[in-house]
Amino acid sequence: MTPLRFIPKTLSFLVSAILLLGNFSRLSAQTNPTGVLPNPLDEINPALRPLIQSAAANSWKMDMQDILLRRAEAVSMRYSSSNAVKVSASANVGFQIQDTGAETSDGWKYKFDVYARKPLYTWGAAEADHRYGLLEVERVKQDRQLAFLAIYRDVVNRFIDYAILKQRVLYSSLAEEIYRADIELRREQLERGEFPATQFATMELNYKTELLKHEALENSLQRAADDLHEVIGSEETTSINMGGGIPAVADDLSIVEAKMQSFFSSMDATSLKVASKQTRLTQELERLNNYEVNQKPKLNGLVQLRRDSDNVITGNRQNLEYTEGFAGLEVRWNVYDGKYSAAFIKDALQTRRQLERELADIKKNLKDDIGFYFKDLEIKREQSLLSDQTFYWEEGRYRQMEEDVKAGRSPEKDLKAVKRDLERARIVLLDTRGRYYKSLTNLYVMLEYPSILAYLEE
Repeated sequence: MTPLRFIPKTLSFLVSAILLLGNFSRLSAQTNPTGVLPNPLDEINPALRPLIQSAAANSWKMDMQDILLRRAEAVSMRYSSSNAVKVSASANVGFQIQDTGAETSDGWKYKFDVYARKPLYTWGAAEADHRYGLLEVERVKQDRQLAFLAIYRDVVNRFIDYAILKQRVLYSSLAEEIYRADIELRREQLERGEFPATQFATMELNYKTELLKHEALENSLQRAADDLHEVIGSEETTSINMGGGIPAVADDLSIVEAKMQSFFSSMDATSLKVASKQTRLTQELERLNNYEVNQKPKLNGLVQLRRDSDNVITGNRQNLEYTEGFAGLEVRWNVYDGKYSAAFIKDALQTRRQLERELADIKKNLKDDIGFYFKDLEIKREQSLLSDQTFYWEEGRYRQMEEDVKAGRSPEKDLKAVKRDLERARIVLLDTRGRYYKSLTNLYVMLEYPSILAYLEE
């Protein structure tokens, strides 16, 4: 009798194992990451692209960058105008009383002067100012691009967090549903005296705890949606399309590694971080040049028109008017200014040394950070591939349990338990994929990937 009972159980186990392996093989073939390129997430999931476009067009952070750019253009205009013709005028009018001791006179007096001055030779100071102004606009444009790289990373990361939270809420909802069904089943058993009252009270307490966790997750999901809307600059009522969510990870990172090497080889010429700091250093050199020549005489072309009135007492009171015109050259020389310019020169020298040091550090840190992110990406990829494998096994186990329940080999409650494990594995799957894509995003931001910066030109 024993062998007869053992054989059906053995066959049932073997059939279950074969079906499980078959399901796993089928799922692996459908979701195998082989062939998935390690591209930025917005190139793989098209639903993310309009969110980034919205951030580039409407985000308050980009609006702030536009304000800074217009301010830089005003600064450039101010510096670049140092070599232009300057026209100034002054005028005054008032009542004058003159007392010579022997005779007193009074009357109205007026005066006005008009100057037109054009720098002719400034030892390069005016040209330095002009270049400084142009560099200011160039630097702010570079900083604006760097700011958008940070915004891009923020949008992608929040998109990933939102997708994972949605799955957590779904899992919590399913778990709560399973828990509620179990509670109702135990309640019926309790009423029949088949289940302990103390254990049922503990289950009810745990169920209420699960309900609070579910409510907290829903609140977190709403907060994540609000934060994402704020970053992309859209109304909170606008729905967020998740598209394909968080797709599978790439099995081969050789493309990313090649892009890293290309970036390293041209970093001095193409990196925005390097260029921004280099532009700032060049500005400081222009400013230093301006301060150094400030002590030298400057040659200007000058045109002056002056008109004056006066009361003259020479026995009889006379009202006289003077008109004077001048056109010629003017020499201005800042002979001594109490070390005012010397202090500026000292400040510019030390700032230049600081910027040179910062520039060297940026180049070194870029290579170190990119190397770190690539190693981190490799680790995150392996973790994601492992979670993919675990999820496929869990899904295969769930499909097999469905077959067992239909065939009467397993009870319904076992299917619910396996379903809960499956959704928990799905959370782990999305979480590891999300960490992979966050690391990949960090890497592409460090590489200042052209497709990311292209959003600013759309």
